Amino acid sequence: MAKAAPAFQFYARDFLVSTMAMTSAQVGVYARALSHQWDSGPLTTDEGELARKLLTPLAEFRKVWPVVSKKFVQTEAGYINTRLEIEREKQQEHRDRCAANGAKGGRPHKQTDNPL
Repeated sequence: MAKAAPAFQFYARDFLVSTMAMTSAQVGVYARALSHQWDSGPLTTDEGELARKLLTPLAEFRKVWPVVSKKFVQTEAGYINTRLEIEREKQQEHRDRCAANGAKGGRPHKQTDNPL
């Protein structure tokens, strides 16, 4: 996997609404899982390894993961949060546009009918 960008857009209202029914422990594991996915890619499906990576004792992990896991889908590569991957794609597209514009000498000029 290519080196991940160091940060992602965090939409506070969306996060608050989507975690409103979670306990503080569930929110903490969810936030760590999102951060880990952003930095390292899909989360492992191995319960013990995932608990260790999320810095959560296995007994606690087993209590919170049934709720947190609803925010992820399991793929062949591991668990992913679909919304986070959409944000990753949007960010990459933006970086690609900026790089293309930079290769052209900066921001593209608006096209006008009047050349002056």
